[in-house]
Amino acid sequence: MASFQLENTPNPNTVKVNADQLLYAGTIEYQKALTPNSQFAKDAFEIEGVEGIFILKDFFTITKSDEASFNEVTPKVLDLVTSYLNEGKSLGEDVVGAPEASRELTETEKKIVDVLDKYVRPAVAQDGGDITYHSFQDGTVYLQMKGACSGCPSSTATLKQGIETMMQRMIPEVHTVEAV
Repeated sequence: MASFQLENTPNPNTVKVNADQLLYAGTIEYQKALTPNSQFAKDAFEIEGVEGIFILKDFFTITKSDEASFNEVTPKVLDLVTSYLNEGKSLGEDVVGAPEASRELTETEKKIVDVLDKYVRPAVAQDGGDITYHSFQDGTVYLQMKGACSGCPSSTATLKQGIETMMQRMIPEVHTVEAV
């Protein structure tokens, strides 16, 4: 049986839940507003106040609505996750969608992804989030914020003061960093 440890994140509407086992082999994010195809996500969004679930290997985050209370939402989500794990069901099953376009990255894009993977993603994962590469155009890197990073009040400061500064220092072609 899985055990969980809760942790606050910089996002006041998101809590990080660390698990003692692998939850999902990849990264997946469900947002209530996007009508997910996953049965797990559908079940999670039946819980009043749940707005988002983000899963990255051995932790997940729960994003609640402004009106909801973590004291009400969190135990119900933990029960749901435990039920899925005990029944051997995947938290990412039945996800339907077009595969990401696979194209060859430019040398600059490869450097950007490398910096993200080595320095940025491990740090933001500690706060219950993830940041992935979206695109690079005319000196601007576009990144996608996930989990606790999505909608976090401090994410703009992290993006501009931390990530943008690092990217500019390490990759001269980068002039600015924006969220998509």
